[in-house]
Amino acid sequence: MPSNFFLRPHEKIQIGSHRGICPQKEIIPNTAASLNHAREMGADYYECDINMTRDNELVCFHDQTINGKPINEHKYSELPSNIPNFESLVKELKSRPIGLYIELKYHEVDPERQKMLAKKALEVINTHDILKYSLIASFDPILLKHVKDHAPSIPIALNIELEEVDKCAELTKQALGGQLRERVDFYCPNINQLPKLPKELPKKPLLVWEHAGTLDIYDQLGSLSPPEEREAWLSEKNIVGLTTNHIKNIQSLL
Repeated sequence: MPSNFFLRPHEKIQIGSHRGICPQKEIIPNTAASLNHAREMGADYYECDINMTRDNELVCFHDQTINGKPINEHKYSELPSNIPNFESLVKELKSRPIGLYIELKYHEVDPERQKMLAKKALEVINTHDILKYSLIASFDPILLKHVKDHAPSIPIALNIELEEVDKCAELTKQALGGQLRERVDFYCPNINQLPKLPKELPKKPLLVWEHAGTLDIYDQLGSLSPPEEREAWLSEKNIVGLTTNHIKNIQSLL
């Protein structure tokens, strides 16, 4: 049986915390506080976003910019104190481990910085011995290729965007048209885009997500009744994980 949390079989659908978002409390996502809250809520895994600063520090932050300036043009010391570096989050995770879904953001365009981002993420994972809890995801197929080339044993997941006319959609098209689509371990589409997944895609398990501020996963599952219909739908779609803003709501349906 695989030792990695994401690769080993589970008896139930795994419920992940989307950046540790907590609609009921004022907890900043992508922080130790949000990780702790996710664990208290019973999340099976925690999804965090990783950007890299100008001085090559990995930070847990979702957006490309802060205060109108790209993260990768800031030094780490210039960022607000409530933006943690990746290593501090990993140290907190180790105190009470759950799965860690690491999304490498796609904002780096310089090839050397893309390599650096992937390399440094793997260094933190290896230094703190959390490979068995970790998965690396991205919209950017170049980042995922670097990860898999340097660490074949770590599971990788391709984030998929099929609707928006933006860089995510461009990267999805590039990834699905190349060899990486065979190499990834999981596909990660938004739940609203499941009907649009290309039928010719290789069969892969899905880790499905929803946008911040939505109840899309809960609404979709809630529309399926009785529970047997819900279970059949999840099985048919090959969904193994749900990355949600509303952990308790989803738990109530599964």
